[in-house]
Amino acid sequence: MQMVYGNYTWSVSNSAEIRLSTQSKFDAAGVPYIMNCRVDVSGSLITNGQQDADNQTNALIGALSLQFQDFVVLLDDGTSSSIRLRNYDSIGGVKITSGPSFPNGKGAEAVTYRTYQFTVEAEYPHPALPLLPPLGGAYVGGYGGGGFAGAGFVRNPFGALGGGGTALGIPENPNPAVLPSTNVIAEIGHISTGDKTSSLPGGMTPGYFNGLVITEFRETVTTSGGGPVYIYLPNLNGPPQRQLIYPVSVGTASQSGMAVGFQDWPAPPAPLWPNLLKTVPPRITRREPKRVGLSYQDFAIEWNYDYEAPGPLVGAPHWWPG
Repeated sequence: MQMVYGNYTWSVSNSAEIRLSTQSKFDAAGVPYIMNCRVDVSGSLITNGQQDADNQTNALIGALSLQFQDFVVLLDDGTSSSIRLRNYDSIGGVKITSGPSFPNGKGAEAVTYRTYQFTVEAEYPHPALPLLPPLGGAYVGGYGGGGFAGAGFVRNPFGALGGGGTALGIPENPNPAVLPSTNVIAEIGHISTGDKTSSLPGGMTPGYFNGLVITEFRETVTTSGGGPVYIYLPNLNGPPQRQLIYPVSVGTASQSGMAVGFQDWPAPPAPLWPNLLKTVPPRITRREPKRVGLSYQDFAIEWNYDYEAPGPLVGAPHWWPG
C-alpha cells in the first residue's frame, strides 16, 4: 500500500503502519450527526546517507505543513483503498492535527532511515443521519406545543383570543454539502449512503447534509394574570378582609427560546398567539456562526414573544422536532 497526501507521494510502498479510528459526535438530543475520521501513521523513510535523510525529512515536513489536502492510501494495483480522507466532501477540511514528528535518534537513524509519525483527521456527515429523525418531513410536522386563551379562570367576554403553535419553518440551504455517489455504505473518510436517486424515510435524499440538522433546541412559555384581582383591606376590629378589585385582569405571556442549526439558521417557531403580540414584529436575534476550518457551524437563533390579552392565556412550548 502506498500513501499520498496532496501532491506528495511516499517513495516506498508498505513502509508505514496505518491505524484507523472513527468517533461519532452527538447533538444535545443524543442523535449522531458528525463522524470524525482519524488516521494515525508511523513509518520510516528509507534514506541513503545523512544528506538524503535531511532532504527527505524537509520534504515530508513541507508536504504535511499544507492543510486541507486529500489523504489517500492506494492499493498495490494503484486503485484507491477505503482509507481516504477527501477534502472536498469533508465538513471543515482535512487537517494534519499532529506531526510530523521524528521520535527516534539512535543507531542508524537519520542515515539509512528516518522514523516519523503524524495524524490526519477530517469530519464528515454521519452515515446514519438520513435514517434517523429529525430529518426531512419529520422537521415539518415534528413540533408539539400550542396555546389558547380564556381557559380555566373566568369566562372571556371577548371570545376566543388565541391561535396555536405551528411547525417550525426550515429554510432551504442553498449550498448543501454533497457526498460522493457510490454504493459504499461507509468507508473511512469517504462516507456515502448509496444511490442519490432513491429517497429515504422522512423525505431525505441520500448523500446530502444540509441545514435541516438542528443540534440544540429549547423553548419556555411563561403565563400570568387574566383572572380576578384581590387585595386585603385593613379591619379595625378583626383580621384584614379580602376584597375583589377587578373580575378580569390583563393576561400576560412570554414565549422565548433558542435553536442551533448545524449549517444554517433555522426559522423560529411561530407565535402561539399571533394576534396578541405586544410588539410586531417580535424580537429575533441571530448570532454569528462558528468558523471551523473551511466551513461554518452552529448557527444560533433566539426569539422572544411578549403577549397581553383581556383574559388568561394558557400555552405549552414547542418540542424539539423529530
